[in-house]
Amino acid sequence: MKHLFIIIYVCIINFTYSQKVYTHPIYHTDYPLVANMVSMPDSTLYYLQGSNRWTGEEIKVTKLDKYGNIIWTSILPIIGDKFHEHIYKAIGDNGVIISYLTYINPLPDFDGIQDEVLIHIDSNGVEQWRKKYESAGSTGDLVSIDNYYYLRLDTQYVSNVDNRLINNTPVVYKLNMDGSIHSKNIFIADSYAIVMPLRSMYLIGNNIYISTTKLYDDLDRFIFTEKGYILKIDTQLNLVNHLDIEFIPALRREIITDLFQLNNIDYAVLGNEFLYSYDFTNNSYSLLDTTFSCAYISNTADNGIIKLSKPINDTVIVSKYDYKFQLQWNKKLVADKYEAIEIEQTIDGGYVIQYLKIAGTDSGIAKISKTDCMLNHEYWSDECNSKLGNSNIILYPNPANNILNIECANIILKIEVINSLGEQVKHIETNPYILNNIDISNLVNGIHFLKISTKDGVFFEKFIKY
Repeated sequence: MKHLFIIIYVCIINFTYSQKVYTHPIYHTDYPLVANMVSMPDSTLYYLQGSNRWTGEEIKVTKLDKYGNIIWTSILPIIGDKFHEHIYKAIGDNGVIISYLTYINPLPDFDGIQDEVLIHIDSNGVEQWRKKYESAGSTGDLVSIDNYYYLRLDTQYVSNVDNRLINNTPVVYKLNMDGSIHSKNIFIADSYAIVMPLRSMYLIGNNIYISTTKLYDDLDRFIFTEKGYILKIDTQLNLVNHLDIEFIPALRREIITDLFQLNNIDYAVLGNEFLYSYDFTNNSYSLLDTTFSCAYISNTADNGIIKLSKPINDTVIVSKYDYKFQLQWNKKLVADKYEAIEIEQTIDGGYVIQYLKIAGTDSGIAKISKTDCMLNHEYWSDECNSKLGNSNIILYPNPANNILNIECANIILKIEVINSLGEQVKHIETNPYILNNIDISNLVNGIHFLKISTKDGVFFEKFIKY
């Protein structure tokens, strides 16, 4: 009977699926600053627009349904100046977190300027909370693990060598779901180096990676050294590992622009062009490619990556790599004076791409295109139908080795792991307000199934343990 149960399940999920593709124009009247977008597990999408960068008093958030229609827009009033708006997935309610840097009305911090503001907007466009955090440098970055947010900012500290006030030192806040501070830690590179504002922060497995470039203070000027600096920290804000990467001479004024991991190997992109692999354990790194051409990288559900190249003559190359870093396909996007600035895989296996015109009289005009799994803008191909499972649930990475993450449009009540013989090998009662993940490190290699119980029914998904 157990064997029959699995066979029936496999047959059920092989249904014919039709998903509409769309192109959604973003008008820039009154809101010329188009920030990033975020795709949600229920197939909706949010994007962010700002009014004038320095004197604007509003941020506009728009939510789209899976067909590109506007569900609602929400206007958020801003007190004072703002800079570097960003949008992230919120924990638990299919809402979003908005962040920006403010230049007035700061908290009582060292420098008297610049604080980071986070705003939680629920799925109906209603503001739930708004908090400020001390900063002394550029805008921050945010990731979430379980029921906590992790916010990277810059701070100042007094050197214990010569009592100098050192600027632009990374600090990470661990925040509760309501934005209150759980804990924080300052990460000092060494006694003589100044760490420039971090380019970004990345969630890789259950660890947080942050990247930056080392600088030295010479007669009150920031001088770039030829070193990148990567830190790996755990969820308790402990430093697990760190690594210096020596830049080649041509990169003297460049920075680390992306970090990612494939098949348990860590990679770094420097200056949007130079690809390195690195190993914390052996404190080593290798230059792999000097023509990688990377403007943006995003993870995919199969534990691979999707990459946008730097634009050349209105053309962008999109490359899909599998979890072994093997190239699966390339496709040219003719941008028609638009620059493709962001790409993200959606829960149905397709992609959303954000385009922006960055020059000329119509600078700031943007659009979002929803495509199928092969970047077709006009139709959804049969080839993509064959790759679909349950459109309400996404597992990543898949294949997986240690941790399997689950995103679901419904609230998950219970998860059971079933092996290929139909036997239950793991049972988990879940917290419905956190991102669910499962430790599968003790499972045998091969095909397994998840039985996911939600308020709206029971669903089955297949994954591979390697």
